[in-house]
Amino acid sequence: TNNVRLAAAAINGTILNPGDEFSYNNVVGERTTERGYQSAGAYSGNEIIDEVGGGVCQPSSTLYMAVLRADLEVTQRVNHSFTVSYTPLGEDATAEELKANLDALFTDRSDASGTAYFDATANEYRRDLLAMALGRSEEETADIVLPRVLGPTETGDVADPAIAGKDVEGGCPIGPGGGDNAMASLGLSMGVGDVSISLGTSGVAAAISPIPAYDMTASVTGFADCTGHWLPLACTINGSRISDAGRAALGVDYDELAELAAASEPGAGGITLVPYFDGERTPNRPDATAALYGMTLANTKRENIARAFVEGLLCSQRDCLELVRGLGVDVKRILLIGGGAKSAAVRALAPAILGMDVELPETDEYVAIGAARQAAWVLSGEAEPPAWPVKVETTLTGEPTPQVYEQYVRWRG
Repeated sequence: TNNVRLAAAAINGTILNPGDEFSYNNVVGERTTERGYQSAGAYSGNEIIDEVGGGVCQPSSTLYMAVLRADLEVTQRVNHSFTVSYTPLGEDATAEELKANLDALFTDRSDASGTAYFDATANEYRRDLLAMALGRSEEETADIVLPRVLGPTETGDVADPAIAGKDVEGGCPIGPGGGDNAMASLGLSMGVGDVSISLGTSGVAAAISPIPAYDMTASVTGFADCTGHWLPLACTINGSRISDAGRAALGVDYDELAELAAASEPGAGGITLVPYFDGERTPNRPDATAALYGMTLANTKRENIARAFVEGLLCSQRDCLELVRGLGVDVKRILLIGGGAKSAAVRALAPAILGMDVELPETDEYVAIGAARQAAWVLSGEAEPPAWPVKVETTLTGEPTPQVYEQYVRWRG
């Protein structure tokens, strides 16, 4: 109570004119024994310690609650790393506004697994790998603060009411969040055995797996997902822009490209496009360029070239699919999403080249839907996420043409 009394006396009577900014630390000043402050309990990181000036966060929190109710602008505030008992949830303010509260940082398994130093199987950081990456000893990196990694339904904190949840009883809890591909898979309600192929600027094949994926060639990244499973993922630099390159080369629009490709036959008359226009990451060929192979005077026709571009796009994604499958993923369903999935040419050839039926979910913001589904799951307290059906526009079917992919693999090498 002595420390609380001294801090309260320091701020009492302070007058602020319009446009003035008040800093609790600047007004209260340094808490030292010379100024009468005593040792008392205080939060430090994830511990309670004795500290000179302990307890002065009670006046700062009381002032913060008053500021919120007066609807004044808050320019800086840091919450405690623990829930405090003397304020409503999310309405506390430490006396350390000028110091970054690194112990309050948190993340989730999917984002943590994107680092090179998190073991998503044991759900723990590998500080030995962190030390290796930084070129330091483990002793030198022992004090580096890393974010807490939350489970799929854990909450990390309560949002600052000045930002969110001001009128929500108990405050607005903050869920674990997730990486974009992991959130998209949650928004698509993907389960074990499902693979999404996203055709945007790049191409991404991501699967839900009940077991971790270890690819020693580094072609497939062994991400974690947002549900406690894993998300083995292979990504190409070249995605739907392959179709754009075909349109530009032939001087046609998307529909005309599709019509030309449909007028050809599987295998494009023997022509194969290896579509590494910007180099490639899957396979790892950063200095590669695109190339058309198998051209003769007899088969060099606009129809065959159009089809070769579409087949090259889909065969590069088949490469990703096979890499994921090679890690033990039992592919039961393929979902085709992204801007490139709107192409009539892609839709016409996808099931034949990928070797199985392909579902086309309706166009939607699946990353945002995943975040909303996670929030509902966190609030529900249930063991499984809520069932949010995904509307499927259509299911694409077609006779598999394995010879097309075999031809591509021969030229791709």
